[in-house]
Amino acid sequence: MRFSRFMRALRRTFFKTMAAFLMLSLAAGCPGGDALQAGRFMLMPDTVAQPSAPKRVLSITTARRGHYYGSHPAEDVYVTQTIKHTCTLVAATMMIRNYACQRGTPYAHMTSSVVSRYCWTKKYGLSRSFSVGQVEVACSPEIGKCKDKKQYLIDQLKKHREGVVIYDTGAPHAIWLFGYDAEADVFWCADTIKSRGGHAIPLQDSIIKGATQQDKVDTIDKIWYVVNREYAV
Repeated sequence: MRFSRFMRALRRTFFKTMAAFLMLSLAAGCPGGDALQAGRFMLMPDTVAQPSAPKRVLSITTARRGHYYGSHPAEDVYVTQTIKHTCTLVAATMMIRNYACQRGTPYAHMTSSVVSRYCWTKKYGLSRSFSVGQVEVACSPEIGKCKDKKQYLIDQLKKHREGVVIYDTGAPHAIWLFGYDAEADVFWCADTIKSRGGHAIPLQDSIIKGATQQDKVDTIDKIWYVVNREYAV
């Protein structure tokens, strides 16, 4: 008898507690209210994290055909400086190596040391024009007078898949620019210093002066490019 009265009291206490919890849940608008109204008792999280939109990973390999101008250099085309103040020489060496690579001819022998025999002096640096084998290279200050330097560089990459050497006289510093992803609006380059060089990076990550890609483009006042189109190294 005592046990039956105990069980009835326990049930009354349980239902009163559940009713009170239901009223509080509905009043507060908590996530558990709907579940309880439906006669279900379940734990609900305080907040549900909404999945964020997937971010595009910036990579030279993500550029779609028809939206990319220039080339995708082979890994062994890249070289870096071993001697200070030779950024123009190293950038030009990568451009020439990539020119040979794009044409399917050997380029492993074309080191900065070899290229320097044809175009480098300690006093004046990289020559304005020179030839390495049958490959002719020339310098142009035309970009310094352009109102739209960005479009000028895009046009150069359309003409020269091997890329061009871009130079900021004020820094001074030179890097090798070899691609533009129109969809992502990103120029791709290779810096010459060891800490940044040896692989493809966005122009914005180079040590050319400027906080943004456009800032860096605006500092460029000279380029070197391959003149000769029919010969390989």
